[in-house]
Amino acid sequence: MGSMRDMALRAGAILLTAGAVYLGTGLEPLWWMTWLAPVPALAAARRSGRAWAFSIGFAGWLLGSLNMWSYLSDDIGLPLAVVVPFLTLPAALFGGAALLFRALIARGRAAVAVVAAAAFWTTAEYLVAFASPHGTFGSLAYTQSDCLPVLQLASITGVWGIGFLIMFTGAAAAALLPPRRAEWRLLTAAALVVALPAGLGVWRVNDAPDATRRVAVGLAAADAPGAPPPLEDAAGREILDAYARAVDGLSAQGASMAVLPETIVSVPGHALGDLERALRVGRADRPLLVVAGLATQDADGHERNAALAIRRDGRESAAYYKRHLIPGLEDRYRPGNTVALIDDAGAPAGIAICKDLDFPSLGRRYGERDIALMLVPAWDFGRDGWLHSRMAVMRGVENGFAMARSARRGLLTASDARGRVLAEASSTTRPMATLTAIVPLEHLETLYTRFGDWFAGLSAVLLIAALSRLRADQSTGGSESTCSSSR
Repeated sequence: MGSMRDMALRAGAILLTAGAVYLGTGLEPLWWMTWLAPVPALAAARRSGRAWAFSIGFAGWLLGSLNMWSYLSDDIGLPLAVVVPFLTLPAALFGGAALLFRALIARGRAAVAVVAAAAFWTTAEYLVAFASPHGTFGSLAYTQSDCLPVLQLASITGVWGIGFLIMFTGAAAAALLPPRRAEWRLLTAAALVVALPAGLGVWRVNDAPDATRRVAVGLAAADAPGAPPPLEDAAGREILDAYARAVDGLSAQGASMAVLPETIVSVPGHALGDLERALRVGRADRPLLVVAGLATQDADGHERNAALAIRRDGRESAAYYKRHLIPGLEDRYRPGNTVALIDDAGAPAGIAICKDLDFPSLGRRYGERDIALMLVPAWDFGRDGWLHSRMAVMRGVENGFAMARSARRGLLTASDARGRVLAEASSTTRPMATLTAIVPLEHLETLYTRFGDWFAGLSAVLLIAALSRLRADQSTGGSESTCSSSR
């Protein structure tokens, strides 16, 4: 009977964690469910043998991660050989965190176990992001984009502190079930660890003075199918004319800047002048800067995914070339290696393209240049519009600048330096979706901009210390104080 009861508890833990992961992660997560996800699996792992501890964590996270299966395989079209590792790697990492948590709990090291589980997850997430061509895509931190107080932690620790806090809270809850008198110190310490960043987040959100400078930014996007049409073709001229009319309308509404999506047309290097002339529209008495994404060629004839800043007054345009290209889909393009700055709004602004902002390092480079606004042409995959826009918003919170992002097959999003979404519209709402947002121009100094991924390094140190503690306990021959008969 005991064995049957144990199996039922383990199965229940797997299903509960799977359900929380399914609802709390993915393309449109319920942020509060994310915090519950680790608890059932870790609570069951502490009462199980080694093999079961890993298996419960792995199975629960993997089943929940199936919320991304159709997106990866159908929307993006990734082969099975890529989809399976994409889903199983995070599950294996959580299984490893559960195994480490169980090993330390079994030796009476509850506080160390809680920190170790969070440090293991954070260190592994950092290493995966460092090695992956997709950057921080999949980070737990993005699940908290609708919870502004938690989001503010990114200005200190980057995404790494948010993921650590989620896993730490889940591990603490699992270690405290059922509560015992001897664990009140752990409860108090865990409450302080959670309350401090939450309190700082609430303070940062509410301590937001009115910016002395503001700019009206217009966004426009049409869901033109397929690759960018050549400007010389009828389809290319038609889409460019449609965007020119949209820019004209945004200018009439008071926008002094306009952002268009990624690769709206393909333009040979010798024809860039035609593109600039076509987009110099609108009222002549109102200054206007247009940032348009296009496929073009550089002076050496290499194809580039570019964003061109076009000024009405004829001043030299700024060009930015996409740095992080999607493997397989953008192999024809040559990556860029520089940033692009403009100062048409009375404050420095930067330019990036879509996937570039999946990588915190680029946002930090712009933060070091004290920009107040990022202008981002983008092209998403439909269902990932919310997630990808919030990844860009996170870069603004990390480095203290506002964001204006226009995506075809996605969202048109304007946000401030604290991650508040000021205006948003779907590119699918009509043939040409537009919006105008009044964006505050303020650059906020952040610890993340100054010190970078310091918290990921701290997590690695904490993990090494926990492993050393476990090894020391094992070498002294200390027996496990809690274990299951099932190994």
